[in-house]
Amino acid sequence: ARCREFVRESYHLASVERSRALTRTFAPALRGDLARVICKSWLEHVTYFKDVDASFIAAVSERMSLHLFEARERLDFLCGDLCVVERGTVARSGEVFVRGRCFGNDMILRDRSLCSR
Repeated sequence: ARCREFVRESYHLASVERSRALTRTFAPALRGDLARVICKSWLEHVTYFKDVDASFIAAVSERMSLHLFEARERLDFLCGDLCVVERGTVARSGEVFVRGRCFGNDMILRDRSLCSR
C-alpha cells in the first residue's frame, strides 16, 4: 500500500511538472498573473511577499522545486528553504501544515542557526 500511494503521488507530481513546463511558454505578464492566482493560498502566509509585483511572484514560483516525500519522512534537510504544502500534511516544530500553508518563512536568514527546525 505504501508503494502504491507513492506511485500515485508520483503521477500527480509528473502532471504538475508538465503544467509548469507549459506555463514557461506563456508571455511574462500572463505567467505573472497565473502565478499570483496559483500561489494566492500561500502568499498570504509569507509577510514579505504581500505587496510584491506579479512578475516577482512568477520568478519565485519558477525557482521553486517540487518534491515528493513518503509519509513520516523527516524533512530536517529543508532548513533554509521556503516550503509550501501542496498535498498532504506536514508536522514541524509543534505545528501542523496543510495544503496551501507554508513553512520555512525564515529562509531569508543567512545564519542557519537562527532558522526554526
